Amino acid sequence: MYPGATEVCDAADVDEDCDGLADDADASVTGGTDHYPDFDGDGYGNELVDPVGFCDPPAGWVVDATDCDDLEPTTYPGATEEAWDWVDQDCDGEDAGKGCSSVPPTPSGLLALLGLAAMGWRRRRG
Repeated sequence: MYPGATEVCDAADVDEDCDGLADDADASVTGGTDHYPDFDGDGYGNELVDPVGFCDPPAGWVVDATDCDDLEPTTYPGATEEAWDWVDQDCDGEDAGKGCSSVPPTPSGLLALLGLAAMGWRRRRG
């Protein structure tokens, strides 16, 4: 430790460059790890936001940036998928139930879709 030394991330938060600041408090620190904000608190960050390097990240910042909807805590890679709800809970790019399936949508779901289609048809006609 001496003035002018390189400030590095370390578990003990040592002030290597003797400027009175250590680790994340020192703008010249090196060795931080990229972290992403986790707005919904599900442990997966937002890949659309630029990462920030931290030695010791504050709460709400994570290393994993694979959340496909960072405002919904039940949507993240590996989440349980709810079929036929038109939401991709597990971030695999599609909703369970879209396409061919041996499990048809519920009758109430079909009736709701038919009702919405009929309302749209009525609005266009008159």
